[in-house]
Amino acid sequence: MTKTSLFQDERFVTNFRTLCTRFYIITMVMIYGMIMYRSMFLKQPQSQYEDLLILMTLNVVLFIPGLLYYSGLSFRKMKPLNLVLLYILMVVIGTVFTVFKYKVYDPMFILGKVGIIATIIAILMGFYVFFAWFGYRKVEAEIEED
Repeated sequence: MTKTSLFQDERFVTNFRTLCTRFYIITMVMIYGMIMYRSMFLKQPQSQYEDLLILMTLNVVLFIPGLLYYSGLSFRKMKPLNLVLLYILMVVIGTVFTVFKYKVYDPMFILGKVGIIATIIAILMGFYVFFAWFGYRKVEAEIEED
């Protein structure tokens, strides 16, 4: 069963994807540059460019599930040990970043922050695995259709 759409030619699809990727990268670099310019040169408080920070954060957080969903990443190839190691690595990086950001070395403060970091990363990892699973199912259904 063939689908008719605007994208008729494989070369057109490849060029379109390349163009979209390049413009996405340019847009993200420009937003990051605006954030740096406002914070370093204009010395604006964070509340004045918080909208750009939220946009950048949502873009990064939602880019990964989109990539997992549309890439057809084989869900069976995702080993649980690799997911656990990735989770631990993300918690450690988040903890180190938090310690350097707040410059507080009180063990109780750090443990409280580690709990928050671990919870947020667990939710994100669950979200990512959920989208990878649905992407895998979508690709399998498309293969069975053809």
